[in-house]
Amino acid sequence: MGNISKKRTSIITCLFILFFTAISNASIGVTPSVTEIAVAPGSDARGVFTVINDSQNSIAVKIEPDEWNKRSKNNQEIPPVNSWLFFVKNKVEVPPRSTEDVSYVIKMPKDFKGELSSQIYFSEMSDKKEGMNLASRFGVVLYVLAEGTASYDLKLEDLGLKKNNKENPLTFLIKFKNN
Repeated sequence: MGNISKKRTSIITCLFILFFTAISNASIGVTPSVTEIAVAPGSDARGVFTVINDSQNSIAVKIEPDEWNKRSKNNQEIPPVNSWLFFVKNKVEVPPRSTEDVSYVIKMPKDFKGELSSQIYFSEMSDKKEGMNLASRFGVVLYVLAEGTASYDLKLEDLGLKKNNKENPLTFLIKFKNN
């Protein structure tokens, strides 16, 4: 039984070390983490993500937009992300303890109605050839509304004013239902 206990302890110790090694490698961040923008159909818009390198080493980062929705609420087919979202560069080198801006262009399809969205991954690229290769991957979200195509069907369900206590003297309540 002593051997099994030693093996179990060794395995747990190795997993513990691997876990904290992975956390220490998590050296990239991206801002903003969520972007919401309205673009008129047939128009373009530009934006910037900022990649942050908190490590003491220079890192190469790959930018990968990912499909998020395939159909809109009105069952309209969503165009592929590579047909409306374009990055000036798909890889950047970020110096130690600094930032690098990544520019993008959105080309809203002319006849599209509704919302486009994408999860965009910023992945640390490693040139390690040996041993264990752990790399950070950071995802941000982009929502793009076709300007002028949103419709709202709201119903007022409740409206009220309530007197509370000295710390919070009044509460104003408005409750809507989106049909």
